[in-house]
Amino acid sequence: LLAIALGGAYVYYKIIFGKALTPLDAAKLVPEEALMATYIVTEPKVWSQMSEFGTKEAQEIMGKTWQELTPNITAISNINYDQDIKPWLGNIMFAVLPQKEEKEGENILMVVGITNKAKALQFALKVKQDLKDLEEKEYKDYPISSGTTKENEPLSFALVTDYLLVGSNPKIINSAIDSFQGEAYLATAIKYTAIFNLDLGLKTPLAQIYLPKYLHPDKKLYPK
Repeated sequence: LLAIALGGAYVYYKIIFGKALTPLDAAKLVPEEALMATYIVTEPKVWSQMSEFGTKEAQEIMGKTWQELTPNITAISNINYDQDIKPWLGNIMFAVLPQKEEKEGENILMVVGITNKAKALQFALKVKQDLKDLEEKEYKDYPISSGTTKENEPLSFALVTDYLLVGSNPKIINSAIDSFQGEAYLATAIKYTAIFNLDLGLKTPLAQIYLPKYLHPDKKLYPK
C-alpha cells in the first residue's frame, strides 16, 4: 500500500508540477542561430527586493521592465495576470532569431517555465478561445496552436513538457521543438554551456542577457 501511495504521489507530481526555467534549460530550446537572448526571473519576491537593495536608478529601470513585461504577457489574450499566469509562471527567456525572409516581422521566441502544468493548460485553453482564425497542427507529436489576437497580431504557441513556447508563427515553434529534440541549440557548444551555467556571484539576479555572436569592427562574426 505504501509503495502504491508513493507511486501515485510521484505520478501526480510529474503530471501536475513542472519546474522553474533555468538559463541552461531555456538555451536548449532556443535555436543555435539566435542573435541574442534575455533570461528574466519572474519571482515577485525577487523583484520586490529592488525596493530594499540597489540604487535608485536600478530600481526605476528594473521596475519599469517588470511593468512592461506583465502587459506584454497578458496582451495575447483577455486574461488576468494574477489569476491566469502567476500561479504557473516559472521564469522566461526571450530570444531574437534571424529573419529568413524580408517580409517576415520580428522573429521572437519566448520560452516560459511551467511550475504547475494544470494551471498552464487552463491558460492555454483560455488563449485558444480568444484567438481568431485558430489552426491546430502537430509537429513531431507536439500540438501547435496558431491564430491572431484581438490586436490582429499573429501568435503561435505549444506546450512542450515543462515549457510553454510562444512565437509569432509556427516555424519559430518548430525550430524550438527541433532544438529540444537534439538539433543544434544555443548552448550546444561547451563554451556556451559553461556560460549558461556561470555563477554570477549574485544571490538573486533579475535578468541576464546573452549575445552568442557579435560583430568585430572588421565585420567578422566572433563567438562571445
